[in-house]
Amino acid sequence: MNSNVRSEELDAVHEAIHAGEQTVHLYGEPGVGVNRFLDHVLEDLTDRSRMRGFAVRRGHTPDVVAQDLLAEARDAAGVVQSFKNQITGGNVGFGPVPFGAQLDDRSRHIKKLQNLTAGISNGNPLVLYLKDVHKLAPESPEQTRDFLRELSEGLGSAVHLVTTGRIPYEDAARSIKLGMYDSEETSSILQDAFGDISASRIEEIHSAIDGHPYYLELLIESSDTKPELEIRDDVYYHIEQQYLKSLSEREETFLRQTSPLIELDAEICANVLEDFTRSEVRQTLESLREKAVIRELGRSGESGLLVYDVHHLFREFLYERTENTGTLHRAAFQYYAHKAFAEQDTSQMAPLQGFAYNTFAGIHLERIHGENPSPTELASEIDQLGFGPGERLNFVMGFAPYSPLDHHSRLLAPEIDRFHETFAAQDIDEDEEADYRIGLLYINLLRGQIRSRAPAEFETSAWEIYEFVLEEIQADEFTEHLDEPDGTALQDGLEILCRTMLYREATSEEEEGEQQRAVLDIFKNYGLDRGAARGFFTECRTFLDTLEENVDVETALESRVGSMIDEAGEDEMVRTSLVQMQDDLFWEILDAIGKFASHLADDSEWVIQFIENAGEELGRAENPVFAAMWYSLSVQLLSMFTADAEILSPLQRRFETYRNERAQYEQQLESPLIDADELDDGELEMPEFMDDIATTDSQPALLESGEEEKNEQSFEDEKSDSQ
Repeated sequence: MNSNVRSEELDAVHEAIHAGEQTVHLYGEPGVGVNRFLDHVLEDLTDRSRMRGFAVRRGHTPDVVAQDLLAEARDAAGVVQSFKNQITGGNVGFGPVPFGAQLDDRSRHIKKLQNLTAGISNGNPLVLYLKDVHKLAPESPEQTRDFLRELSEGLGSAVHLVTTGRIPYEDAARSIKLGMYDSEETSSILQDAFGDISASRIEEIHSAIDGHPYYLELLIESSDTKPELEIRDDVYYHIEQQYLKSLSEREETFLRQTSPLIELDAEICANVLEDFTRSEVRQTLESLREKAVIRELGRSGESGLLVYDVHHLFREFLYERTENTGTLHRAAFQYYAHKAFAEQDTSQMAPLQGFAYNTFAGIHLERIHGENPSPTELASEIDQLGFGPGERLNFVMGFAPYSPLDHHSRLLAPEIDRFHETFAAQDIDEDEEADYRIGLLYINLLRGQIRSRAPAEFETSAWEIYEFVLEEIQADEFTEHLDEPDGTALQDGLEILCRTMLYREATSEEEEGEQQRAVLDIFKNYGLDRGAARGFFTECRTFLDTLEENVDVETALESRVGSMIDEAGEDEMVRTSLVQMQDDLFWEILDAIGKFASHLADDSEWVIQFIENAGEELGRAENPVFAAMWYSLSVQLLSMFTADAEILSPLQRRFETYRNERAQYEQQLESPLIDADELDDGELEMPEFMDDIATTDSQPALLESGEEEKNEQSFEDEKSDSQ
């Protein structure tokens, strides 16, 4: 046996026997090589132990196994002890069992085995072994375990019982599960077989067979000079012989109908299988686990359910022989889509929190429609989810990056257009007019944003949409429904936002300059002249450039995701770990943000310098409110991470200075948007009209859920997207 293969497991067996542990059980799924591994163990023990045993065959009963094992033990014990054991311990009155006692054959054989082994010397230990114990009672693994418990009780101290099989046996003193080869073991075996073989070729082979020992052996046997990656007939024969013949008809049906699934747990199986009850699903999963046909990957941190998978070659074998796979994939897509939506709907980081279920949903859609389906095909699948317009849009926003389309914009653009049409077609009351118009503008801005820089071509470009929005903003119709000066301020704010997006779409310096000048003109109307505005933005750009040089968030995040996937892969839990991984990553990001902010507070000199430089640029403006708001916001943010008065006090004093200047300045204003008094408590509030928009109960109605024609949904849940 290659010294680099199964070395930890081999050491564990020797350690158990050396420590006097009497029962050792080796188990694993078909083809992992538990019997071959036991042969290597026995070979290592040849010089210091006697070994006797055999493989259990189908049709063997516990009575026969007990009798045959007794015969093996007698052979090892020698002539004298064997003769003594044969004439005692029975029901004829010579041994410890009195005359007339009625023992069944199995109990009598086991009793004699215990008597025999009690006299074996510690200096010459005996190793008894049984291979394939799962064949004793294929339909009832617990009966097999009961027999093993009965067999192992009372064995002499110098006797060890080593068993192999597909079922776990936790009552053994040492229970060792053999899994697939890891990449290093696969590499070592292939190098022994073929000599100089490249690392990339080894990785390709390991990935193709998932480290399966039997498939690797077949591959080596079928190749003279180089390994071929072909699923040969004898692999299918192995699957039929070792897997399917151990299954009941109902279990085989279960596996065929779940073969499209990436992972198995009671919830997903119950949702996909129409003719299995939830109770039957749980019982079938447990039975398949007992038979080592499915592998336990762990317990879901979200649902608490045990999660399993099937070796991918066996799964492909079943999949190729399963009808109506499209229906099964569709049911799986719908299950994962609803799971993803449930997480996205309550998450503050929806794209991260939903990525595991969205990934699975995308895989199943791809199996239905191919690698690059049309947006219309995907829309027809989404139609069947039963979402209302708002729910549908929320789901698509999270799902689009994981869809089978070559770019997320090809799905998002028509979906947002669809939502826009539904929103625009509403009948609204007069008191809802302002919110309705603002909502339409935001949805149009979102339509443009999705098209911006997208590789796909659209009938209407982002630039054209933004120009239309700008015309709507400048038309000034919706401001009729808001009190001044809120209406004008809202109009100006929307124009700044729209012109910023036009600036991003500009293809010439002339177009960029036009948008810059227009934005600066608006700021000037509020007392922020061009010089102060340019100075402030220059300071911000310098700070952000410095920040990017020191903290590459995107690279760090990609690196962390990659390392988490690698770590999960080492434990053979890549698919199952995704859900837990997303939660871990979510909290790591929050923790990293906190640590980074704390670092800024601890090493605050350059941060304070930036705040002061940017604040003084704003302080050059005619209207002191911009500088006052800047220092107020800076103090609020920094105080979340530090209470150091030496850091906060200078900024607080600057805030108070500009607040007092603002109080004098606003005396000349008829209706100031923000009063200096609103800044006294350090909690900056948005202008009143923004608060109205965010909390009003009179939003236009849209469907929340169910069929779109009912038109009963409140826009309340949609407002966060549009704002």
